[in-house]
Amino acid sequence: MKQSLVALVAAGLIGVFGFVSASKPAFAVEVSVRTGVIKGDGSIIPVARRQFILQPWTGNQRELYEATAKKHGLGQPPQQDAYRKTRISPDNNKIITYTDEAFLRDYQAWHQRVKEKVDEAQALIGRKPIIFQTDLGGSATVEIPEGNWYVVGNYQDSFSYLNWNYPVRISRDTRLIELSNDNAAPDNELLGLEPEILPETSEPTEQAKFVQNLAVSFLAVASGVLLVAFLVTQQQSKSSSYSRY
Repeated sequence: MKQSLVALVAAGLIGVFGFVSASKPAFAVEVSVRTGVIKGDGSIIPVARRQFILQPWTGNQRELYEATAKKHGLGQPPQQDAYRKTRISPDNNKIITYTDEAFLRDYQAWHQRVKEKVDEAQALIGRKPIIFQTDLGGSATVEIPEGNWYVVGNYQDSFSYLNWNYPVRISRDTRLIELSNDNAAPDNELLGLEPEILPETSEPTEQAKFVQNLAVSFLAVASGVLLVAFLVTQQQSKSSSYSRY
């Protein structure tokens, strides 16, 4: 009986310890963030008084977003092929195929709806986005739980625009995050999910194709006529030479 009681108490303590360990948040690390935009003359402009967001990163972002969208009935991301349109260029009478601007708008709207669900799921396990602001020198000090994160922010002036969606892995040894031109992302990138917009393509209209084919046919016929005329002339010249003898 006594042994059973001891075993029961031990099991209870182990269970409590396991629960506390599992629910304990990740170790937070104090990290310095330093920002700067490198100009053409080599000078460095700090990204001063700018708000940045640390977004939790959980592996393959595309798979995470698509699985979250499916789970909550938000559908799959808009497909670019459905947004491809055509127009006739007034300059050269060609058919221009392009992606309608509604595609990017609809994609970003889908992304935002899914992102809200992803953030809710991350918050349940203690991984909430962290918002911080740089000082006049473009620096900040932030306490960040260990794990994988994206630093999201941007800089814009009259001559340049930079957008950061920079992945960082925070460990107990992490002391500094530097943001500059070297790790900036393309404009409007959505955590690596931004679709690549297909380039415009062009081809002749049916009328232009008909004219081109007609021109080619005419040139072919004209070339044939000239060749026949040349051969006839050569033959006549030879016949004239024979008749003299």
